[in-house]
Amino acid sequence: MITDFGLSREGVYAGLRGADSFCGSYAYLAPEVLKKTGHGKSVDCYMLGVLLYEMLFGLPPFYHDDKEKLLDNILNKTLKIDRKIQVISA
Repeated sequence: MITDFGLSREGVYAGLRGADSFCGSYAYLAPEVLKKTGHGKSVDCYMLGVLLYEMLFGLPPFYHDDKEKLLDNILNKTLKIDRKIQVISA
């Protein structure tokens, strides 16, 4: 089950100002959130993509141990998708 633990925001609509705050893991931040330009529902799709990438490859797409490097990667690095997908058997 995927949940936001009651942290979602109501009243965020495309084309309007959107949200301007953040709560969560840095590795899942969309560039719009980092730039603090306001964001809408599109960041949910971005974060779902990060989750799916992590499920396939074992780490978020722009992951780095250093927080500042991680945030710089999210803003500036081009996404590269490795052909090897991690398979974990139960």
